[in-house]
Amino acid sequence: MAGASHIPRFRPGAMSIKADHLNAILDAIKAPGGGPGSLAVGESWWGIVVVAPGEAEEYTDARYWVQPMHSTNTEGNDQTQVEIDVITETEDDPIYGVVTASNLAEVAASTHSLPVGSPVFVTTFADEQAPPVTRYAFRAGVAHALFAVKVWQDGGTTDGDNTTPCDRTYTVRTLGATAPYEGGILLGEEMVPMEVRPPLGQLVTPPGLGPGVIGRGYYDEEGEFQLLDANETILVVACG
Repeated sequence: MAGASHIPRFRPGAMSIKADHLNAILDAIKAPGGGPGSLAVGESWWGIVVVAPGEAEEYTDARYWVQPMHSTNTEGNDQTQVEIDVITETEDDPIYGVVTASNLAEVAASTHSLPVGSPVFVTTFADEQAPPVTRYAFRAGVAHALFAVKVWQDGGTTDGDNTTPCDRTYTVRTLGATAPYEGGILLGEEMVPMEVRPPLGQLVTPPGLGPGVIGRGYYDEEGEFQLLDANETILVVACG
């Protein structure tokens, strides 16, 4: 019997199980798993990024069309390389249809970097509407994809001079930001650009106020944002 090993003291062929054990199983099935809006709620499954179904439009932000997948292996054992494909939707099994799922690693920057055919591990959860709507999300696959951000100077002591290198740091937000603490999504504070600065000389650096200056960054393999450059430029003085 499937799942028999998960029921305490149950043995295949047994006529009954204790009421407290059965109630524990029922409670687990009915448990909300964290409540509306919680990413811990619901089931999880492997899927594949696919093209937009029917006449639906392709997404250009962190959303993707995803369809559940399965193993298509017809021989071998558990050590054989797995082969995968989408589970074809049928009239009898509508659960295997295409869904919209958001890549949490791309939500902040609203990028769209995964190619069709990418395998992803999807989790379902409920939002805060009444009744709640089922949402789908995953986190995957966009390490080192560059995207534009906005930067504001928030630290350091110098723009650099003849004896000292620039040491400015920056607050970084997504492009929807209109000021250091307004709009968009905060990606980091007191961040040092990864691009190598000149060892000496003055740089023109982004100000700490105003609408922000465009820089560039990416998410690393751990899903952490890294600031590549803050649009710093070498100060050039015209000769008279």
